[in-house]
Amino acid sequence: MEIALVVTHGVGRTTLAYELCNELKKQDLDDGIIDEIARRCSSTINDSTSLEARTWTLATTIARELELGNTYPNITRDRSVPENHVYLKG
Repeated sequence: MEIALVVTHGVGRTTLAYELCNELKKQDLDDGIIDEIARRCSSTINDSTSLEARTWTLATTIARELELGNTYPNITRDRSVPENHVYLKG
């Protein structure tokens, strides 16, 4: 099972992602979580984000998905690859 939360900023998406992951684990479903990768980017993430920062975020998200996909049958995503791709395209 794969769940991606795609909603606007500041509505509690990250909190919901962690709560959902914890609920799945309580039901004995092995679930990995992909947090919002952009928060780990060393460059500024906002309206003036550079192409380099957006590309790093997209590539790092894809790498994390591949990594967790080999470990967990279920993955909860704070953001999805398509959503990151939209940000890359601006």
